[in-house]
Amino acid sequence: MSRGKPPYGLETMLRIHLMQNGWSLRDDAMEDVLIDTGTIRRFAGIDLAKDNILVPPPSWRSAILWNNIT
Repeated sequence: MSRGKPPYGLETMLRIHLMQNGWSLRDDAMEDVLIDTGTIRRFAGIDLAKDNILVPPPSWRSAILWNNIT
């Protein structure tokens, strides 16, 4: 039984790591950028449909972000 998110390939992880360090983003912030920005997603080599990434609806993301701020 597998838990958590499936791992990405080495090249994808390296690209994400470089972007994350370049922009000084936490893991959850980088995940939001990858979900929201198609250009960044393409650069990283992530396809939302092919990689089976579950994207919460925008209203849920806003509620989650709001709860983290307050």
